[in-house]
Amino acid sequence: GDEKSESANRRARDQLAAKLKEREAQLTALKHQQDDNRRLAKDKEAGDKRTRTLESEIAKMALQAETLKARLKDDDARFAQQKNDHTTKVKQVKAIADGKIASLEAANAKQREELVDARQALRHTVGSRGGGVDSRHKDWLDRETEKILKHKEAMEDLEKEVRKREEVVRDKEQLLKHQAALDFK
Repeated sequence: GDEKSESANRRARDQLAAKLKEREAQLTALKHQQDDNRRLAKDKEAGDKRTRTLESEIAKMALQAETLKARLKDDDARFAQQKNDHTTKVKQVKAIADGKIASLEAANAKQREELVDARQALRHTVGSRGGGVDSRHKDWLDRETEKILKHKEAMEDLEKEVRKREEVVRDKEQLLKHQAALDFK
């Protein structure tokens, strides 16, 4: 009967050993699962943090984009205003110059007529006398000629001034374009 009880004992011990081994395997599996869960939780936390960081970056970039859009709009408006002001000024300068030119041209035409009349009067006087030009008529003719020459010089000076102003206007337009190009970079 001892062998039977010993055999039963061995079997019971083997069963216990097998159960223990099974429990240890289950425990190891649970520990692995727990480690995996910890790692997943850590990864999720890191992922959440990265997501928050990215969302913050996106918000910051959106704000910068809005700021840049607003600045661009302001620059466009400012440039348009400067261009308007500039165009108005150019028109005013041109109108003034055109007025001066017209008035000088009218004076010039009037003096030409007077000179023609004076020459005819002189010819008539010389023709009727049959002699030379008296000093009074010569002085008058010299004065008229001098007036015409002065007017011609004034016209030329005015045209030079107009060309100079147009050049200044062109330079300013180039400068504005260049400034606008720099502002947009």
